[in-house]
Amino acid sequence: MYEEILKRIVELQKQPCNQSWLHEILKKEFHDAEVALVVLHEQKMIHYHPMRDGRSIIKPL
Repeated sequence: MYEEILKRIVELQKQPCNQSWLHEILKKEFHDAEVALVVLHEQKMIHYHPMRDGRSIIKPL
């Protein structure tokens, strides 16, 4: 479940984009991105790496 979103996270990690905007990019591309991120985090397939300014970077595990 949510393999497409996980695949897209991996693709975006390889691109020179601002990783702190990854969450916003996913929300625009997938209607269920919010739920998918929660599920993927609970399944330990992604990790939120906190930044000093309070935002988090999504990293696949």
